[in-house]
Amino acid sequence: MDEQKIIEALAPMYRAEFDAYNQLSLLAKEAAHDNDVLAFAALNSRAEKRSCYLDGIKAAVAVLGISDDAFMEAVNQDQKDGGEEDV
Repeated sequence: MDEQKIIEALAPMYRAEFDAYNQLSLLAKEAAHDNDVLAFAALNSRAEKRSCYLDGIKAAVAVLGISDDAFMEAVNQDQKDGGEEDV
């Protein structure tokens, strides 16, 4: 599998996971603001797990010899096609 195919396969996955991570983080902040300790703990734990998953994707990309800049450019291009913010 060549570099471009790997990027094409992993960039949308990274984007989707980043969006889920971002949403969980926002919900956790909201729960903290509302002093909902249990909700904050649960949401924050899930956000942390998503963050680790994102780190794992980036580590895999690095091991495969793909530069972080090239990968993140593809992630952000994929996202721009959908109309949201850069990662």
